[in-house]
Amino acid sequence: MTPDDAVQISGWHYPGRWSVYDLHSPTDIVDELDLYRAVTDGDDNLIGFLCVDSAARVPGLNADPNILDVGVGMDSCLVGRGNGQAFGKAVLEYLNSRHPGRPLRAVIQSWNVRSRRFAATAGFIDVGELSSTKGEHQAFYRILLKPDSALVAATGVQNDA
Repeated sequence: MTPDDAVQISGWHYPGRWSVYDLHSPTDIVDELDLYRAVTDGDDNLIGFLCVDSAARVPGLNADPNILDVGVGMDSCLVGRGNGQAFGKAVLEYLNSRHPGRPLRAVIQSWNVRSRRFAATAGFIDVGELSSTKGEHQAFYRILLKPDSALVAATGVQNDA
């Protein structure tokens, strides 16, 4: 991820209630640039990003040293056009190559059924709800966990979605 990528991403604007995912300034990314990765297509065009650790946590979600917090964003021009599965698969493959076996945690707005559906098919398990306040805005999230294979074997917990 480069500062230029951050500028481009801050220009992505989502319609309606999806606007909660808008990044209003490149500094939202630049301040934690080492926690972001650009996602590009085969022609090296920026199509999205992923973030980890503190950059992926919403206010009120505590860090867990045994879990990798993850977040993603896709170019607003590509959202809702059938690109989510391939995008999500590429992100998960990258994360699995960099953090093999580490459980992943994501928080998704409760109303965002499309992203929650993808997460379920990717093996994430809904483990609870989080209410988070930023300024005067309150949001409700589902907390999703993708356990590593050793945890699944030990607990028998898995997602058959």
